Amino acid sequence: MDRREVIRKLFFSGNKNKILLPDDLSTKASSDSIDGNTPHRYISQWQQLPDSTSLSEDIGSPYSSDWCIKNGELHCVCHSIERTLIIRTYRLVETSKVFKAVTILRFFDNRIDKAWKENYAGFRIGVKVDLDEYDPAITTENGIDIGITRDGCLFIGHNFSSKQIAEEILLTEIRLVLSAIPQTGGKYFTKLKALDRSGNTLATLSDEQEAATWMGFVGLVSQSQPESYNTDESSVSFRYLEVEGRGWINIIEKEHKTIH
Repeated sequence: MDRREVIRKLFFSGNKNKILLPDDLSTKASSDSIDGNTPHRYISQWQQLPDSTSLSEDIGSPYSSDWCIKNGELHCVCHSIERTLIIRTYRLVETSKVFKAVTILRFFDNRIDKAWKENYAGFRIGVKVDLDEYDPAITTENGIDIGITRDGCLFIGHNFSSKQIAEEILLTEIRLVLSAIPQTGGKYFTKLKALDRSGNTLATLSDEQEAATWMGFVGLVSQSQPESYNTDESSVSFRYLEVEGRGWINIIEKEHKTIH
């Protein structure tokens, strides 16, 4: 069993005390990790790629020029609303199983109204879109956003936590760990946890969601108040993304496979 698989099994083992991620995701990857993506799991590939203004083929955005790969991280270089990336090769098609996701992100030292609740980054889940007609319309009220605000509060949809994570941690590294457990009546019990780079829990937030709204494509979102001045600084960067749940895989050359 290779190192990535060991880490994955620890993370998805169900042991609440073993939410572990490697410290060198951006510099080391197994040689078969691309083939390791399955209909039930997606692992980001950009941490293996050289610096580029082009996105890797497994992700897409209607505003692709606002994203780039830099030092093994995926940077949003635009301060604006609704900057969304969608995993082109995975979507959630069944909500009777547990859905889990993790991303590692950090904000940058911009001073664009950090207290604004609509200034945030995290997951976007349940995007309904035909990839053959992929355009900016998908970013408008499509899917549910789950993540962390620029002033350090966790949120699930319109439910916000009251605890704020310290600014110095937001600028260093935040690991967001999301789990959604099926309940009776078509609901998900949803829990979002934020950890620092040492694995210490910083904050948690729980909510109940309509599971059906999660069915669809999964991705990342960056949203910030449009800048009133020119800056070359990124708004946020994502170092890693992994999702796992009952899914469907799209081989990018439009060969579709459904798992029963």
